[in-house]
Amino acid sequence: PDTSKPFSHNWTDMVLRGFATHPLYRKKPEVVNAATLLKTRFFKKDAYSSYKSSQYWTKFSFWWSNLLTYLESLQLIGLKDNDPDIQKGLQWFIENQQPSGLWDLAYPSPEKISNKKLYLDRQEWLALRILRLLENYSKK
Repeated sequence: PDTSKPFSHNWTDMVLRGFATHPLYRKKPEVVNAATLLKTRFFKKDAYSSYKSSQYWTKFSFWWSNLLTYLESLQLIGLKDNDPDIQKGLQWFIENQQPSGLWDLAYPSPEKISNKKLYLDRQEWLALRILRLLENYSKK
């Protein structure tokens, strides 16, 4: 990759998700190179102004690219948990688990959502995805 040009981890993740799900494409050198670059960008500002805030890394809604979607793609592509960048991402989930065993969605905040049951349901689905991610990384 040409690191002198602007890099968008948001858009890179969107593209990598498609390649990561395909057993042949996920192993292509170009895909692995893009994944390797993506992992070095955890918690950094995106090139696009609408994604410069570090909050976007931990907005866990299904339509946002976020730390979870990045790690899910990188895992499918074959990046291992002994990599320091991958460890940094996994560690964030370990350190930010709530006493209830769940994680905060961060968007929308619990105060802004009128349907508390819907918020809890989303937290539970998020927890399932995170726990699967952590389990799958621990198996490799």
